[in-house]
Amino acid sequence: MSDLSWQGQPDFYKYKSHFDLKSGERLSFYLDLSKNDTVLSLHFEWNGASLISSQINRFCSQLKGQVFDDYPCDIGEGEFVLTPLIYRQFVQEVRGISPAYHNLKGRPEKSLVCRCFGVYEEDIHQLVGTGISIKSLRDLGDHLQAGIGCGTCHQDLRVILDPLIPVDPESPKEEELVPALALWEKLDPQSLAREAFQVIKAWNEANNAQAELKGTKPGSLLLGLKDESLRDSLMLSLTRELGRGLDFLFI
Repeated sequence: MSDLSWQGQPDFYKYKSHFDLKSGERLSFYLDLSKNDTVLSLHFEWNGASLISSQINRFCSQLKGQVFDDYPCDIGEGEFVLTPLIYRQFVQEVRGISPAYHNLKGRPEKSLVCRCFGVYEEDIHQLVGTGISIKSLRDLGDHLQAGIGCGTCHQDLRVILDPLIPVDPESPKEEELVPALALWEKLDPQSLAREAFQVIKAWNEANNAQAELKGTKPGSLLLGLKDESLRDSLMLSLTRELGRGLDFLFI
């Protein structure tokens, strides 16, 4: 892998933005995220010095696989210190229009298919055209987040996707491939904390226990519990009310 392997606009991306510096250089970011807000790829374009370009490349490479946030990885001493600052501004710009990122691309709603996540018909054609293997709505959801929200767009997505992929009569039914979002996946951190607090409060009263919600992290609840023997009961109650897949960290 060469130093500049990440440079240039990719065939597929979800978010983009351009930042012009006073010195005349321009830094552009092209971002693709998973449905769990993990950075699948972060490409860039830079029209300035090649040394800085290699530094930005290392910065983008280190963010791959990380949770998308405005706290970037450390940048080496003497390197292009504006990179993390510009990246933070890019994160704030993306967060400001999430989840309907169609606003960032500035397109009309006529071909908007998935309103929950702002996915257009041309996004699907563009994704398939890159050669990425798409065999089901679940694959489509993994790459574009299309269809993983309310689910009302599933039929429209099938109409678009079916002509683009080979038909396998042995494959499972589409309904089995598209997972329904758990309640916790639909909530922002503050809403998740409120819902979890109510569940824990009711569980405490029913079990004469003293569990506490210590905080939340992406996909996780931080819990305190004095009686260790009641852990399974508490986790079962939270899973029943908030959905499967939520991690529980006892501190």
